[in-house]
Amino acid sequence: MQDLEHEHVDIPHIIEFALVNAARGDPSIDDRMVDQALSYRIKGSEPAEDAYPGVVLLSDFLKSTRAMYAEAMSRELPYDIWIASLRKVAESVQLHSSLKPGEKSYLEFIEESVPS
Repeated sequence: MQDLEHEHVDIPHIIEFALVNAARGDPSIDDRMVDQALSYRIKGSEPAEDAYPGVVLLSDFLKSTRAMYAEAMSRELPYDIWIASLRKVAESVQLHSSLKPGEKSYLEFIEESVPS
């Protein structure tokens, strides 16, 4: 998507920033939970009632991240750009992790670029 790669390159980074900060607050969060939370947001749905608390936390972080972006920029983030950004991050999760329970390869990879 042209807009994402040129005009909205910051959105995936903002999403990753939110994911890392959520994971820093809850050490039980792993790559698999990140992948699940992204999937819920991409589908536009809420986590299942029996979802891990970390998945719910991440999903909530992602939802509020979009709202905070809109508030900070004084304009709504187009839905298609948001979804494309979530998909781009989800692809990165799947590229950098086997998604085994407890694995944090992706989170460790992106944490290097997110300030403490």
